[in-house]
Amino acid sequence: MQYRVRHRWGPAVVTATAFALAVGSQGAAVALPGAPVKADREFASSFEKGDPAPDWTDTVDTGADGRKRASGVDGGFSTGIPGNVTENVTGVRASAENTGGGEVKENLVDNEPGTKWLTFAPTGWLEFDLDSPQ
Repeated sequence: MQYRVRHRWGPAVVTATAFALAVGSQGAAVALPGAPVKADREFASSFEKGDPAPDWTDTVDTGADGRKRASGVDGGFSTGIPGNVTENVTGVRASAENTGGGEVKENLVDNEPGTKWLTFAPTGWLEFDLDSPQ
């Protein structure tokens, strides 16, 4: 007569697996919040609720003497970053640089977005010499 081997751990494994699946899937059963209601207008003010939306497209600041203050503004299209003085740099000094990796201080003024300067020190510093006071 042959005896059949009974697995005593079978029901325990099935129960533990079912419990783990039930606990782990609880986040999937939560409904997502509804989309926010779109406002009837897109202007927002940090002032009072009754403030109307501005009706102007541009304006110039007026000084204490009543004259418009718009020095240096010509409205023309310009490229680059406003206030960029890279073209005025005549010298660069750095506390350290990663010369082995090509990450040297000159990379800061080469106008190439793919280059960078790197120092492994926690507090690195740079000094720039400009061709004129800015």
